[in-house]
Amino acid sequence: MKIKIFDLEFDTEFYYIQKDSIVDKMKFNNRTFYTKFKKIDTPPTQLLVEQHLNREFTIALPLINNNHTNYIVLEYEKEETNHFYHLLKYLLKSLYITQFYTYQSSKENFVQIFIPTGNITLQVA
Repeated sequence: MKIKIFDLEFDTEFYYIQKDSIVDKMKFNNRTFYTKFKKIDTPPTQLLVEQHLNREFTIALPLINNNHTNYIVLEYEKEETNHFYHLLKYLLKSLYITQFYTYQSSKENFVQIFIPTGNITLQVA
């Protein structure tokens, strides 16, 4: 099912919802990661997205589907996000990347940049 959030479009059959306690523990490269997101195996709806945007609860959509992705995501969490944005804009322009989407988080000094890539493998990304 295709779902649109702002300018971004996701094609997914599931989503994750944030819980108050730890849901899962994963080991990777001698590290342990804990997650508070539970996988829900039903397609997200537009109502669900609206509730998320109204901060009723937190959901997450997968960026990876069958070892492919449609976006490269850059995150920056420091002061001077405005300077970072202008530097990145110049860098992307020099690489002939003209289409990208920038989102300022509700969290202070946190910005995400989504670069549409088409359907590319993770190895290429």
